[in-house]
Amino acid sequence: MTQPKDTTDVKPSTPSRPLAKKRLKTPEAVRAAAAAACVGAACAGPQQTEPERPLAALRQPRPPPEECPPGTLDTKKELQIGKAGVSTPDGFIVPFETGTATLREGPAVFELNDSLGTLPRYGTTVVGRLFFAEGRIHGWFTEARTRDGRSFPVCLVLLDSHREAGWEPEGAGEEPGTVRAMPLGKVGWVKRFK
Repeated sequence: MTQPKDTTDVKPSTPSRPLAKKRLKTPEAVRAAAAAACVGAACAGPQQTEPERPLAALRQPRPPPEECPPGTLDTKKELQIGKAGVSTPDGFIVPFETGTATLREGPAVFELNDSLGTLPRYGTTVVGRLFFAEGRIHGWFTEARTRDGRSFPVCLVLLDSHREAGWEPEGAGEEPGTVRAMPLGKVGWVKRFK
């Protein structure tokens, strides 16, 4: 059998422009290509993780409205709340943690950094409870306590730095039923908890 000879006078055809193949980059095609390139868990590169699910308690509705404790109007007049000091004083959840803090629903203490009416600027705390609802951390505070042992019924709610009700959580806490948030904010006087 004889083989054909190579001829030097025949040139391979080269197009003036290279032909581009059309590739469809649909999500299915990308996943299929990735699956073909990776075998099991041996695939190098970032792995997709399931997005963090929000804490279920943050999705619950707010509790029913509640009346302020008896005597709050007398306290407001006696302490000149709204006339002296700051109407929405800054403060923090006790115990204070720098950075984000782990918060849970239940009893809470908020220490004031500003004067509320004629209450002392330092050493005044308000006592109440935190609860999670509608994607935020809320607080209703019913008693103010001074360093010298005096106490007064109050009707205060937790506010963020923009004076909106509640704080924005930064994520789920490490323990079940907890969230992480900056423990700094304000409190503001209300006529009733709603």
